[in-house]
Amino acid sequence: MRVDLYDIDSTVVFGEFTPRPGGSQFYGVPQDEHLGHLWERAHARVLKDAMDGKEFGLRYGPGPRELLIGDKVYLP
Repeated sequence: MRVDLYDIDSTVVFGEFTPRPGGSQFYGVPQDEHLGHLWERAHARVLKDAMDGKEFGLRYGPGPRELLIGDKVYLP
């Protein structure tokens, strides 16, 4: 289950529940272990960056970040 929530004007706004995002998937023990290892590696990188004095915060890629709701555009 995926739950989409948005931060709009410092308020949490519900988007939708998606029971099977991207279709049906199966996650067994091997997939769980693989995702756990990826999480631990990412966590270690964040801690290393913090210990090295790098700026701590979100970094965005080149894609669009805006969210269009009705006729209003919101940026995270």
